[in-house]
Amino acid sequence: MSAQKDLLAPARVASYLGQGDNDTIFSLAEEHIRVATTLVKAYTRGAGFSEDGNPCADLADVIISITARRLPNPQGLRQESLASEQVTYGPQGFTLAELAVLNLYRKRAI
Repeated sequence: MSAQKDLLAPARVASYLGQGDNDTIFSLAEEHIRVATTLVKAYTRGAGFSEDGNPCADLADVIISITARRLPNPQGLRQESLASEQVTYGPQGFTLAELAVLNLYRKRAI
């Protein structure tokens, strides 16, 4: 595996979540990484990606962050309840920290 591909390895997501030995994370992360990469590439309009479609290191970090946040909530729910138990999830769009990185690559009108 090339160094570029390692930047988006499911193992990085598992490590980011502190669950490096969790096989479920590995199996789910690959598809979520693909979707997060598509979102980031669309937002930056392809800036920050090599000709073969690999992101630079800081965009790869954003993709890992997005993937880790979306894994427990792939439906994008704000909140869900079961009997008396309730879970409220975090933001579903890009976070402010992610946007700070993404906006470095986004082409904007002057």
